Amino acid sequence: MVGGSGEVGEARPVTVCDQYAAIKGKWLVKLFVGVVALSCVLVAGLVAAAQDLGTPLDLSAFSSDDNTVSDWTGVIDVNNGLPTPLLGVASSPRFYVAGIVGASFATLTNGGSFEAFPGNVFSPTGSVNNALVTGGGAIGLAFARPSGQLRMELEGRDRGQMSGPTTLAISGDTLLDRPATTAASGVWSFSTNFWRDYDVTDMFGLYGGGGIGIGGYQYQTASTQPDLVVTGANTINSFVWQVGAGVTYRMSARVTFDVGYRFFSIGNGSTPLLTSGSIEGGAPYLFLGNSISAFTASELLLSVRIYEPFRGLIR
Repeated sequence: MVGGSGEVGEARPVTVCDQYAAIKGKWLVKLFVGVVALSCVLVAGLVAAAQDLGTPLDLSAFSSDDNTVSDWTGVIDVNNGLPTPLLGVASSPRFYVAGIVGASFATLTNGGSFEAFPGNVFSPTGSVNNALVTGGGAIGLAFARPSGQLRMELEGRDRGQMSGPTTLAISGDTLLDRPATTAASGVWSFSTNFWRDYDVTDMFGLYGGGGIGIGGYQYQTASTQPDLVVTGANTINSFVWQVGAGVTYRMSARVTFDVGYRFFSIGNGSTPLLTSGSIEGGAPYLFLGNSISAFTASELLLSVRIYEPFRGLIR
């Protein structure tokens, strides 16, 4: 249930329509993100395909007697027979898509403090710790740099549901602490990332970087003891950031695997807590205060990057 004002008093209970509107709003955000990502894939794919035609060679360079075969090393890519940039000339950025899967060791914390009744200060406390499955994808551009490349990408991921016991701590002479259950579901994120790759050998490399963006989850908490029923639910949308590092394995010129670690965080979210005015539950409802939640995770991810994925289709 979501709602309530900043003062003690009756508050309208959350209806099925309210919950539907919150869920609908969340999926509209996801739909918008998906449309933007798909548009970027199609446009970047066409650009990458056009770049595959190569840079026209200036054959007049052969008219000079000073030119030797060694001066043209790298003009022809022996792997695919396509013209490649001359020595000393920066190559065009390479478009890629990536699939991501892994484990997210997540923590959902509760906080906040408010005097719901005179002489009684309420404080949601405790945290929930679960191992979640995470998956998603990314699209990006890779720019050649000394000893590696710089990658800029758009990434979208989702995570599983988590729940566990927490506490509604109450300081005062008339009420005691109440056990509660707190959950987060539909944990999603959409971020812009920057990664710097360094080649250790022709096959293996290292990378590091991070990203910022938006994300959220559906938060729920409840303390359902008969003498004090407290519930709260809200759709949290907030700023997200992540940093990470990992190792890469280049399987071919167009396919790269990487295994990495990331620390991921979603900014604080606020959820109104309501209590029932009757022992049996139900209306009228009283607003108590806000529970402040935060989501963080240490994540181990496996990613597969495919460069110029539409080359074969368009040709």
